[in-house]
Amino acid sequence: MINHIIRLLIVVLIIATIGFNSQHTVLGTSFGYSETKPAGHKLGSIQKTADGSLIISTADLAAPIRGYAGNIPLKIYVRDGLITRIEPLENSETPSFMKFITRKGFFGSWNGLTLEEASTREVDTITGATMSTDAIIQSVRLASRHALGKNTSETGSPFFQLKTLLIVLVILAGLCLPLFFRSKKYRTLQLALNVAVLGFWGGTFVSLSMLTGFFSSPFSIALSAIPVLLIIAALIMPLAGKRSHYCFWLCPMGSAQELIGRIPVKKIRPSAKTLRKLTLFREALWFTLMLIMLCGTGLQIMDYEIFPAFLFSSASLPVLIAAGIFLLLSLFINRPYCRFVCPTGTLLKLIDRDKEKKTLPHV
Repeated sequence: MINHIIRLLIVVLIIATIGFNSQHTVLGTSFGYSETKPAGHKLGSIQKTADGSLIISTADLAAPIRGYAGNIPLKIYVRDGLITRIEPLENSETPSFMKFITRKGFFGSWNGLTLEEASTREVDTITGATMSTDAIIQSVRLASRHALGKNTSETGSPFFQLKTLLIVLVILAGLCLPLFFRSKKYRTLQLALNVAVLGFWGGTFVSLSMLTGFFSSPFSIALSAIPVLLIIAALIMPLAGKRSHYCFWLCPMGSAQELIGRIPVKKIRPSAKTLRKLTLFREALWFTLMLIMLCGTGLQIMDYEIFPAFLFSSASLPVLIAAGIFLLLSLFINRPYCRFVCPTGTLLKLIDRDKEKKTLPHV
């Protein structure tokens, strides 16, 4: 147990260091780090321009509100009492994702509204981007109430939207029910829900971007229900002896590979020597990537894990191609990405490394 706790602390330290290199904060604290910010970037601020317009920034005010990879600070422009535009500031989300929701016109959902209307506006989240679009909605509500001088604790969190509740229920099912049910039929249902609800519908998964964003941003359990549950599955369950719980019971990409692997075609069974070489490749790749990012360079590598392929409308072409290759390979080889490449999975395996030899739970 003590060894597991030490390994957990090492994993958290690695994640926090990479997150600090990326965002220059740990749980929202800069530890004395300073850098020049663009004018108006200081959050929580309300600037009044010469023509009487307002520019509302949200990063300090809404810092605990997390998207998929952390906080998404915004600038809200108000003229003649109406919102004219909302633009995102520098953030840790994947660039292709931010371009996607911009193309969808999501940031224009509040154009023409008063701050009073924006503080309660019901805006639909984007399929496959629930965590981040929820965070933007909450941030706009919070900033609008702040500018109106109202209680900022009453923002009508989108947590209570049906989509978010269903995502939470699927995570809770994968987190808790396997402790009591050991049925192959139930496992098949859970895997399908992971792919459909967490993957394609919610865009909800653990990745290096998500982990570093989580440990960089200020913590608020009320505003971080989904990532907190995922962190429990990925980092805490191994302490209770539930080895690789997230990878086997919740990861949408792992679930998709396992379901495809059940298609009855002739399987390839690598020799023990080949398996050792592939495992060595995965660990060497992980070590190289971690070393690069711990040195504060190559942080964009995180954007090329294949999990965002579920957000196929916004994922980059290399990510889509890589995901397609590994899903095709999973027809013939059991979970090839999980076993031989996945940097996030390799990081999580550090917590329960002494039990790594057993690769799948009995169901």
